[in-house]
Amino acid sequence: MQVRVADPAQLDSATLAEWARLEERSFEANVYLSPHFVLPAIRHLDPSHPPFMLLAERADRSRERLCGVGLFRKEGPTWRFPLPHLSAYRSRHSYLTGILADRDLAPRVVDGFLGYLCQQGLGWHGVEFGDLAIDSGIGPLLLARAQMRGVPWYEYSRCQRAALKPAEAGENYLEQQLSAGRRKDLRRRERRLSEQGPVEWQAAHGTDLSNEHIERFLALEHTGWKGNYGTSLRSQSADAAFFRELIRRMARAGRAVITELRVADEVIASTSNLVSGNAAFAFKLGWHADYKKMAPGIINEIELVRHAPTLFGDCEYIDSGSLPGSFMEELWAGRRTLAFGALATTTLGRRALGAFNWLHRLRRTLVPARRRECSK
Repeated sequence: MQVRVADPAQLDSATLAEWARLEERSFEANVYLSPHFVLPAIRHLDPSHPPFMLLAERADRSRERLCGVGLFRKEGPTWRFPLPHLSAYRSRHSYLTGILADRDLAPRVVDGFLGYLCQQGLGWHGVEFGDLAIDSGIGPLLLARAQMRGVPWYEYSRCQRAALKPAEAGENYLEQQLSAGRRKDLRRRERRLSEQGPVEWQAAHGTDLSNEHIERFLALEHTGWKGNYGTSLRSQSADAAFFRELIRRMARAGRAVITELRVADEVIASTSNLVSGNAAFAFKLGWHADYKKMAPGIINEIELVRHAPTLFGDCEYIDSGSLPGSFMEELWAGRRTLAFGALATTTLGRRALGAFNWLHRLRRTLVPARRRECSK
């Protein structure tokens, strides 16, 4: 197996097609490493700091040549990692890192990438991974193979993220997941919505997903606090352009889903969702600020849970992409464990990360003790 460096923006059509096929059979689903996501992200979000690409290829041309893809950026020293290092590519709208690896060749792909990344004299001393799933998929394999090579993992932090198994979702799931009081409150809010007119929920995907769905979503996501704080997609023309290209590309591949909650023919809530391999990824959501008291965003998500067994029937799970403490934790019972940390690939890198790790542990020990002292 050969590992080579490439520029993702300069790949030929044959390699791009192989990349898309690899995504579908990857050991771990990751839409944020899809060519349909990465190329628009580089073009619109990161033109001044693009990643380089590692391609793992086998010599046997009778089968799929491409069996691994990794994207990395060169980073300068930071307070966590005070030496030049790499970071697994993560745009400002990416919520998972890792690599794509053929499910039948994943250990060999990981070994090939580690062999390249651990070469001396390339100018970096380690590789950071943010939002790396470590309870299943490529994360545990990557860390185990790194340990076998004597490459230590230094973890900065970890968290849990809400997830949903479509096969378990539906009406009975909602009754078990939500308390009687919460269900009563939501029914009351739905009744208030219905006083404004007929309430309908729809999901558009494939060729049914139009530019109108995209523009309605962008308009809704821009209302309320996101627009006020300048964090909505429409707040920056580059972010809006990225989203339009992403959804159009995914829709053409039959892998984008936009849900809408309507009242009297007015769309008041919308979500965008992406499918990759055997998983789906909740991406962005928005709702009309004028209807905030009726919780249209939550009602829209409840309808998604209700219809998930048919809408995402081929998916093993849906990754919420949400932060800890999100309202999604109330609706989705599943959890994924994510870690932020770094592999030290040189002796100097191990010393730097080891020192940071020691100081971090010391701080966690001393700060609670100081708080106890102050509370006496």
